Amino acid sequence: AVADLVGCLAEATKEAFAPHFEILFPPLKKFLRPKRQASDRLMAIGAVAEVCSHLSEACVPYIQPMLPILSQGLGDKSSSVRRNSVFCCGVFALAAPSHIGPMAAQMLQGIQPLLSEDEEEEVRDNAVGCLARMVQGIPSAVPAADLLAIIVDNFPLQGDEAENEAVSSCILACYANSPALVNPHLGKVTAGLAEVLFEESGKDNKYLKDGTRDGMLAMIHHLSREYAAEMAQVFAQLPENHRAWLATKIQ
Repeated sequence: AVADLVGCLAEATKEAFAPHFEILFPPLKKFLRPKRQASDRLMAIGAVAEVCSHLSEACVPYIQPMLPILSQGLGDKSSSVRRNSVFCCGVFALAAPSHIGPMAAQMLQGIQPLLSEDEEEEVRDNAVGCLARMVQGIPSAVPAADLLAIIVDNFPLQGDEAENEAVSSCILACYANSPALVNPHLGKVTAGLAEVLFEESGKDNKYLKDGTRDGMLAMIHHLSREYAAEMAQVFAQLPENHRAWLATKIQ
């Protein structure tokens, strides 16, 4: 509960929370020790990740002390620790790209096993979300085209649907800045965006940011005009309820 409260405070105050987290981090580190039980470690890693996701560059002081912990966490016996560890890696890549870029290759080695079909779905989804944050945050430090192909193959995510925000945001950024990366996947991307938008529209707890949601609709609308014939085929293969809902949004 305390970790959730800290995350909520960071979300509300953004970088202004940084001085307060300087005070909270030392006692939180006690729960990160390898001998602590998995429930303590996943709580602490999750708290650090959640807070740092709202601190932008102010998260930099926590990268070096956290990296050895995250490296171990990616291979932990506890699936929840693995999930929170890979989530935190992605947070750092997006928030402090200049500091994570040089470590990207090593980080990808630790993430790769979590993409296996044998891995638990929520862990795998967070690994895909981490790849999305790396492609968006440090595109020149990673094989962006190869990673985007993996991301699209797993999109939309079903185990941890909230990670569809990171994936969708990555797709939008790639299409805006490097459309050649996305063009080979336009059919899958459009179908995935439509499914995420439709499924999220029926939920009380929204996980897409307003800007991301608007950007997704705008991208689909643009593609439907730019590639009318190709998109007509994509739309025809969508479930009827998805297609009908989408038609009301992109007219």
